[in-house]
Amino acid sequence: MGAAASKAAGKSPVWLAATVATVAVIGVLGWPAMAQDKPFTLTQTVPRDGARQAYVRLDMGAGELRVSGGAAGLLEGRFEYRPEHWRPEVAYQTYGSRADVRITQPPLWRWPWTLDVHNVWAIRLNDDVPTELDVRLGAGGSRLHLGNVTLSRLDVRVGAGEVTLDLRGPWRQDLSGYVHGGVGRLIVRLPDQVGVRVDVSKGLGRVEARGLRQEGDQSFLNEWFGKAPVNIHLQVDAGVGEIVLESGSDSATA
Repeated sequence: MGAAASKAAGKSPVWLAATVATVAVIGVLGWPAMAQDKPFTLTQTVPRDGARQAYVRLDMGAGELRVSGGAAGLLEGRFEYRPEHWRPEVAYQTYGSRADVRITQPPLWRWPWTLDVHNVWAIRLNDDVPTELDVRLGAGGSRLHLGNVTLSRLDVRVGAGEVTLDLRGPWRQDLSGYVHGGVGRLIVRLPDQVGVRVDVSKGLGRVEARGLRQEGDQSFLNEWFGKAPVNIHLQVDAGVGEIVLESGSDSATA
């Protein structure tokens, strides 16, 4: 074997998988220096219309997803995309007092066969309407700042890329959630004024827990779990990569 081959053979499976994921994400999102045209822009507002609860599903094949609270209506979104046929599809229905919102990226089989692509969604949710949030992201990065949103359920699934889930904020209700990261880094930031339990299932990689105590092989808790009036229970599942759990003052400076 040559020197280059010998060096590659010495790398860990985690390193090799992360490299493959990085190449895949670059291939999907495009190399920034090659971009030629300005992206198309779409602004979308979904009114509350008296909804007292909501189901929101976000399906993005590839790109960068940012979700936070602060919407005046039920949902506000700004979408930047290129090519033009990547314009997201927004569907909204109401069933009595329940609103159903689904935002979907068109199928990636309509690939433009160029690296000059761009896809960024910035979405704000209403802080007060109890919301079930489902996120599906094939490849890319996601930053989910949800501490001010009244979440009744959370389900996040990402194929490849880095996920930052920030739940710090004033929680008034319990939450059960599921987070899956296929290949990449997963960061979960947790509040310190409520009970917290995170059950972790991982493949290749490591778990770093800050401000939490470990119970058994796969569970991490703070001192308030089961004692506080409000509790957050997450199931975190990762295939290949690093899981970082940050709670309390340790997450405030991260």
